[in-house]
Amino acid sequence: MAALLDTGGLWLLYRTPLFAAAHHSPWLSAAVQLHLILAGLLFTYAVLGREPFAHRRDFPLRTATLLAAAAAHAILAKSLYATGPPGMSAGRADGELASQLMYYGGDLVEIGLAVALGLQWYGAQDRARRVSRAGTRRSPTHRRSAPLPGPPAARPTPRGRPSRPAGAYLRHRPPSG
Repeated sequence: MAALLDTGGLWLLYRTPLFAAAHHSPWLSAAVQLHLILAGLLFTYAVLGREPFAHRRDFPLRTATLLAAAAAHAILAKSLYATGPPGMSAGRADGELASQLMYYGGDLVEIGLAVALGLQWYGAQDRARRVSRAGTRRSPTHRRSAPLPGPPAARPTPRGRPSRPAGAYLRHRPPSG
């Protein structure tokens, strides 16, 4: 959803008359700029946010979303290079320069997001490996250096209860009562 707000907002701005209208209205221009900033922040948080929340998507889906948004951003920049936004009053050279800035600047930001996401993914896998290894090892308190004294029935089990002597499970008990 955040990717749709981010890239969809850019497509709506640059491929409709909204861009020309925003140049004539200061309030509309401020609203468009605020939307672009908030949508970009929301997208970045959705991809990289470190705070846990209930419906966190897994890393492959977030990676695919980042790649799809990067592709949509690059396609928009290339289409703006070919034909500027409707109602653009600047010259062709300015439009081409702006679209190149959008293309290469967007690539730098998207590469940074991808590197940060990859580092998070690697860190999460490393933590999962450490947790799984720690769960399979016994702690040093379970190891005994010498046999415990006394008969086998008095030795404590790992749960702290005395163990039963061999064959105690097979003995028949008379019915009570």
